[in-house]
Amino acid sequence: MFTELSEYKPVDTPRGKGYAWAVIDYGPESHLLFVCWMKDTGECWTFQNPEIKIEMNLTMGIRTGEMPTES
Repeated sequence: MFTELSEYKPVDTPRGKGYAWAVIDYGPESHLLFVCWMKDTGECWTFQNPEIKIEMNLTMGIRTGEMPTES
């Protein structure tokens, strides 16, 4: 299943900073795949969910390398 996100999500990827644009789900035996646009180059890459993290956002209390938790 291909799902376009309602808004771009800033993420850190193995290729640098980018925006997650969509998610591809091949089922329970596969990782989710995130379709991302890279900020610096404009290239489009797909990453498995363990390869990306949400970008740092101190306003929202998100530090580099940490995933947000619900309060």
